[in-house]
Amino acid sequence: MTVKYPIYSERLFDAVTIAKSGSATYPLRRKGIQLQGKANAGIFAINYTLAGSGTAKIEYLVSDDEVNWRDPSKGSDIASGLTAGSDKLSFSPELANAMKIIVTETGGAASIVMTLDIQIQ
Repeated sequence: MTVKYPIYSERLFDAVTIAKSGSATYPLRRKGIQLQGKANAGIFAINYTLAGSGTAKIEYLVSDDEVNWRDPSKGSDIASGLTAGSDKLSFSPELANAMKIIVTETGGAASIVMTLDIQIQ
């Protein structure tokens, strides 16, 4: 018998403008994206659309207590060097109770506009 897990999907950034050399974190509040009961199959992906002439990096932090946030031991970058366009990227975070997504403009010359959805199964 095959077990089917539902796909959890949420829009994290909805046309958010990020200034040159700036960053945006989702969620802004202390608590992160709750992974318990959502990541049963361990599949993670983001869909993003990036506009503007800047360059972006997407990364994540994990936490077990939602107070102490840490970079995953295998690195936290989902993608870097991103320029205007759209894509779907999968990634494999380490086991944790919660996650935050951070988008940073890394080019230092121009702002970006990010729309980003996460899918977890």
